[in-house]
Amino acid sequence: MSALLSTSALLRVTPLISSSFCIWFAWDQYFYLRLFTIQNVRLKSPQILPSYMKAFYPSASARVAVTWITTMATSIATIYSQSSVITPQQSLWWYKAGLSMTVGHALFAPIILPTIVSILKYGDKSAGQEDIMTLLSRWLKIHTIRSLTVDLFAWVCFVIAVTYQLDI
Repeated sequence: MSALLSTSALLRVTPLISSSFCIWFAWDQYFYLRLFTIQNVRLKSPQILPSYMKAFYPSASARVAVTWITTMATSIATIYSQSSVITPQQSLWWYKAGLSMTVGHALFAPIILPTIVSILKYGDKSAGQEDIMTLLSRWLKIHTIRSLTVDLFAWVCFVIAVTYQLDI
C-alpha cells in the first residue's frame, strides 16, 4: 500500500516539478539571449545570433516541449485519477487552474513562432527582412510576457495545490 501512496504522491507533485523546470528554463533562455543585446555584443549579433539560434533552438524547443507535455499529462492524470484525494483538500481547483495556465503557454505559439522563424532565417537575403535586434527584442518581450503570466501562474497554482496536499 505504501508504494501505491508513494506513486500517487509523486503523480500529484510532478506538475509542480515540471513547471519549476519550465520557469527555470524560461529564465535561462531570457538570460542567455538577452546577452546579445549588451552593447559590445550587440554589434556582433547580426553575425552570431542566427547561427547561435540554429544551434540553440532545436534543443531549447525540445526541453520546453518535454516540460510542457509532462506538466499537462501529469496534471490531467492527477485531476482524473486523484480527485477523491485532492478534492477534500481543496487542491482540485488549483490543479485545474495550473493546467489551464499550462495550456495558455501554447496560445503564445502563433505570436512567437513567426519571430523565431525570422531569426532562424535571418541572413538568407529575404526581401523586407527585419533587423535582427528588432526580432530579438520582440522575442524577448513576448517570452517575458508569457513567462511572467501563464508560466509563472501555472507554477504558483501547482505550489498551492501541492501545499494543500501536505499533511501539516
